[in-house]
Amino acid sequence: MMFHKNESALTAIIQLSKLELSSDYLNKKFNDHRLYTAAILLILIPLGLAEGIFDYKSHPEIKSELFQLRLHFLLLMIPAWIILKSSSLKLATATILITLVFSAYLGIKIIENTGEDLVTTVSNVALYPFFIFFVLIGFSIYIQIFFLTVAFSFVVLSENHGVLDELIQNVYFQISVQSSVSALFIMLVFSWSYYHRYNLQLALEKSSQTDPLTGVANRRYFDSKLKSEASRSARSSSDCALILLDIDHFKRINDTFGHPTGDRVICALADLCVNQSREIDLVARLGGEEFAVIVRP
Repeated sequence: MMFHKNESALTAIIQLSKLELSSDYLNKKFNDHRLYTAAILLILIPLGLAEGIFDYKSHPEIKSELFQLRLHFLLLMIPAWIILKSSSLKLATATILITLVFSAYLGIKIIENTGEDLVTTVSNVALYPFFIFFVLIGFSIYIQIFFLTVAFSFVVLSENHGVLDELIQNVYFQISVQSSVSALFIMLVFSWSYYHRYNLQLALEKSSQTDPLTGVANRRYFDSKLKSEASRSARSSSDCALILLDIDHFKRINDTFGHPTGDRVICALADLCVNQSREIDLVARLGGEEFAVIVRP
């Protein structure tokens, strides 16, 4: 898949919406942001514990209960370690979703213990949508939007059922709307930006592996694949064939009809090799009129 300048914005959006469901795309997105996600979770630990200092000053009568709640931030080391070490996107997704639920629960308990303190409530409501974005930055945009919607729905639910004081409710709702909309905008912009980055990486990767004249694999890519196929064949005791071919008297073609005609002959041979090979086989141009085909079992 390549992104071209003449591709319409609508086509790009449709392509992005499909990619956000693609396992290959999501695996790459996760691996590109694995370290970042783990770092965010670890940074939240000292930040959460540091808030205990403000808890002590503003709520000295319940400092013990709040301190115990703040200690739960140390548990974020567990999902950070799993994200950093896991190669499974499903496990990482489940881990981070559980972490979000746990963080929301912890925030609610802190609000309950502070007696609906305005500063504590607003800070939790304002920061949580951005927390969702930062810890889910390497995951599907659909998961990000789903959790953002769930978080906002809880705000609406608490307002409609009078869970909080009326003043707290109004501030709670206004701040939640502003932070949720801002977080959603950032999510969409980042996904769009990563989509272009992904396409650029694919284009660079393809150009480094492809012969520009024929479109088949180049010598560098062929050498790496030949080594890996030989190793795999030796490990599994399976057969692997290699076909080498070139064009007889090719210099005569160039001298008689010119290099443009020689290029067309080379491209015709490349097309013939591709058409006569299977999708699992690899056709490569080694240089000049020389070609190779790795025939996989």
